[in-house]
Amino acid sequence: MKLILAGWLTVGLALLWDRFLYWVKVKENIRVVLLIPLGEELLKYGVSYYNNLFPPFLFACFGLGEGIYESIHLKKGVSCRLILAAVLPHTFFSLFYLLKIPLWLSLGLAIIIHSIWNYLVLNFKNDCKRSTN
Repeated sequence: MKLILAGWLTVGLALLWDRFLYWVKVKENIRVVLLIPLGEELLKYGVSYYNNLFPPFLFACFGLGEGIYESIHLKKGVSCRLILAAVLPHTFFSLFYLLKIPLWLSLGLAIIIHSIWNYLVLNFKNDCKRSTN
């Protein structure tokens, strides 16, 4: 139960972070590629550390919450593909915390890989929009 509550708390805080960045009019590419990964990774690791939770479990739970939110927001219904597309990468980002390297390096690697992932997703989305016009 603690894991589920921590996962939903993290999703909610990440959504507030995203909405704040949108509200202060940060450009989409800077917001999505740099600042959202930074905020999400700090939130996920901070909540997992504070609650003594195994990071891959919390990160997967976060991905599940984000996938459900995005599938309902984008598709107006639950999409297993969108949920899986959120759970798998977020769980992968947590694997750096299992390595025997300093915490700052694990966090830095997670932020960098998350930023690359978001960059690829954002550009794929924009390419799809351009190809339909």
